[in-house]
Formats: sequence, structure tokens, C-alpha cells
Amino acid sequence: MINTQLQQWLKINPDPSATGKWMTQILKAGIDYYNLETGIISRVDNRDYHVLQAVSKIGKIVSPGERFKLNNTYCEAVVRQHKTITYIQIDNIPEMRLHPIYQSIQLESYIGTPVMGKEGDVVGTVSFTSHNARAMNFSPDEIQFIEILAGRLGEVLDFTE
Repeated sequence: MINTQLQQWLKINPDPSATGKWMTQILKAGIDYYNLETGIISRVDNRDYHVLQAVSKIGKIVSPGERFKLNNTYCEAVVRQHKTITYIQIDNIPEMRLHPIYQSIQLESYIGTPVMGKEGDVVGTVSFTSHNARAMNFSPDEIQFIEILAGRLGEVLDFTE
């Protein structure tokens, strides 16, 4: 069940000057909901990944404005497959242990989904990660949560900037 506080934030049409604060509130709610460490909203441009907002319980992992090659992120699979991707323990997936993100910071659990633009193309992603493995798969409610969140982000944010 999606928590009440998040439902309220999703209904808000943030003032363009307050979208950073709105994104931060949503990411904090998502981190709490999933019991993960970090939440990121990104814009994807060709093969580049641009961090729009990031929140972490463990200090700064990435900062808004940072850019990465998309293929160096777990979100690359989200963009390529146009769907929600989940991992509960990456160390148990031999080919994923070779992924650049796993090699550098050993993120074990991940849930990410595409943010779709008005033309139906992937314009960004929203994801939550942790260095800790999860004991259980992400539930259908947890998957629905991130997909609703991504839909709202696609409605509210201008991903062309």
C-alpha cells in the first residue's frame, strides 16, 4: 500500500521553482518505503545519464548535475528494456558482478523504472538502491509504487532542459 504522505505529494503540482524540493520529498518517501539507502531521479539523453536529484541516507553517493555514461549505470537495462528492473542481491548474478557500478561501489539491491516522455519515449529514470541485499523479491505493490511515481514525474518535470 502506498503511504498517505507520498500520495499527497504525488497530487501536488509543484511550482517550477520548487521542483527540487518536491523531488527530494518524494525520494525520501521512496527510500523509507523500500527501506533502501539511495534514491535518484535522472534524465537520459542518448547514452548519457544526468542526475536531476539524489537523496541518500548514507551520505552523498551522487549529486544533482552529475553526468555518467548510461552503460555505467544499472538504469541502462531500464532504458533498453523500457520496463521496471529489480535486483535483490546482485552478488548472486555472476554477469552483474562485472557491471561497472557493482565493481566500483557494490550496490546489491536495486529497483528502477523508466520515466516516459509525452512522445512515449524514455526521457529519464527513477531508482532506489542499497549496498545491502534484500531478503525477498520486490512485491507487486512495490513495483506499482515506482511506476506510479515515474508516471507522475513524467507529467510534472520538463526533461528537455
